[in-house]
Amino acid sequence: MPHFRIEYSRDVEARHDIGEAVKNAFAAGVKTGEMTADALKVRATPYDHHMMNVDGGSFVHMTVYLLEGRTVEQKDKIGNILLESLTESFSTVTSVSIDFRDMEAAAYKKRVL
Repeated sequence: MPHFRIEYSRDVEARHDIGEAVKNAFAAGVKTGEMTADALKVRATPYDHHMMNVDGGSFVHMTVYLLEGRTVEQKDKIGNILLESLTESFSTVTSVSIDFRDMEAAAYKKRVL
């Protein structure tokens, strides 16, 4: 925990290195000082079908899942650093956005080997 889920329109793959963007997002998360490399997970999922009110519009959206308890100021700091990383990684993408989701600590379960 935390988890970064990057969703993007499939056409982005033709112009940008998704693997490199995942690495950059991971590094940016650690750079915030609000999470550790041992806890962070980043994944990316393409979408073949999407619709935007912009002809030929492409998108990248990151959802940041954090255990509850971060302040608005912490989320703002994290969001600014991540948006900078995404903007650099996806310089030609029409829409780049980030959203946060708080996860209840009591509801989050995991198993690690």
